[in-house]
Amino acid sequence: MLRTPPPKAAHNNYEQKLNRYLEKELDAIRYAESNKTYIFRFSDSTLMKGYSAALKNIPLFIWMILVIYILMSSSSELAAFFVVMFSLYYLVNAKLLCTRCCYFGKPCSFGFSGVVASSLFPQNTKKMGKMECFIVYGLFAATISFPLYYLSSQNFSLMISYSVLTLAFLATHYLLDCRKCQNTGCHINPKCQKKI
Repeated sequence: MLRTPPPKAAHNNYEQKLNRYLEKELDAIRYAESNKTYIFRFSDSTLMKGYSAALKNIPLFIWMILVIYILMSSSSELAAFFVVMFSLYYLVNAKLLCTRCCYFGKPCSFGFSGVVASSLFPQNTKKMGKMECFIVYGLFAATISFPLYYLSSQNFSLMISYSVLTLAFLATHYLLDCRKCQNTGCHINPKCQKKI
């Protein structure tokens, strides 16, 4: 037995709903393009593989271990406070920067924060505002600077060791990771496409 086709009015109603939906999607894409709310254009083939990200995280992990050792040599409270500060920065960075990154949900060279961010926060395609930039980079500066202030009055040799180690890590991270990173929305990236 042949099925009777649906009424023409119902078919037209379905087409109208579909067209409205497609128009909304196209409008969203046009808006994003015109306002550059999407920070990145990338291909999945350019993203880090898991083993590559693991290797690129080695300097970060070495730096963390040695810094904690240096700070423990001066004060266990100082080392604990540094861990708390860095953990806070890591979470804030994951929320404000990593949710806008092309590595969101994928391994990256900063403590796999792309994976961590995707498990804690939804993806964000809006531009990073001035206040958000100030919070992320200001908190990072405070995190790596406060041990200098403490060590300068407690142990000068430990302060020098911490300074050299931190500068070496930052230079290594910038040269090996930031310059090759696909995240052109990060202001540390030389290929950054937007300014504060």
